[in-house]
Amino acid sequence: MKVILCLAIFVFAQSMGQVLLPFEKNWAKIEEKWADPSAPRHIPRPEEIPLRHKATRESKDLRAVCGTANPARIINGAEATPNEFPWVAALFISGGSFCTASLISDQWVLTAAHCADGALYFDVYLGAHNVRVTEPTRLEIRATEKYIHPNWNSATLNGDIALIKLPEPVDISGDLVRPICLQDPTDTDLYVGAEANIAGWGKTADGPGGISPTLQKSKVTVISNAECQNTYGALIIRDYTICTSFTSTNSGTCNGDSGSAMSVINANGQYTQIGVTSFVSSAGCASGNPDGYARVSSYLSWISSITGLVL
Repeated sequence: MKVILCLAIFVFAQSMGQVLLPFEKNWAKIEEKWADPSAPRHIPRPEEIPLRHKATRESKDLRAVCGTANPARIINGAEATPNEFPWVAALFISGGSFCTASLISDQWVLTAAHCADGALYFDVYLGAHNVRVTEPTRLEIRATEKYIHPNWNSATLNGDIALIKLPEPVDISGDLVRPICLQDPTDTDLYVGAEANIAGWGKTADGPGGISPTLQKSKVTVISNAECQNTYGALIIRDYTICTSFTSTNSGTCNGDSGSAMSVINANGQYTQIGVTSFVSSAGCASGNPDGYARVSSYLSWISSITGLVL
């Protein structure tokens, strides 16, 4: 059985005979089976958030606390252990869209520009595993403040990266909610050939059906931009893009994973985000064609200028 993590990417683009997935603003057709439509989601006001979720760190230098995963208890499986990746966030977006994102500090979430474009608000789930049920570990926060990269272009996919600011800082000192590290500005590695990690609630197969109720994980291999250009052309694949190929288990991204982190493990054992899930081939998630991501290293200065984080 193929393991396919799926990403929600919808772009207006055509290059070298490859048509990327058309942009769908309304996810109603996916039916989002993650929830009982009759059960209202409670988004707590800041004063309702327990004190254990309040931030206690004042430093904006997060390098000492970021990127530490919790031990996995499922070996060779597609489903992640609950809270295994404490930086992964689910985004329920105004208008019925769904994306994945990553927590990069106690108050900032990183995702794709095409997820944030046109959105009025985001219901951000942190500490989540099964988004179909009520979880005591989960924070549900409504956020309205967003920053889309000024170079965002739906035709070329340049600048497919965005930031969401949470209304209040969250506690990142425990195991349930913790930020991922971002690639160091001095790191010039292109990571070609590296094994990378992806996690999200995306669809697990092509065709009709909703997002996965539980967080899924997989591994992919980073390929060169030259190889990726063979599929998508030089208009789409630029220096600000990074691509991955399917592994031997046919793992990749698909509808629902847009905006999720593609990460590697650095020399200190910390998960480090090097990509933001952006697009796949119109031939399908399981087509064997490369998946595309915004290259985080190309946007570090912008991220720092918006958030004030020490990167």
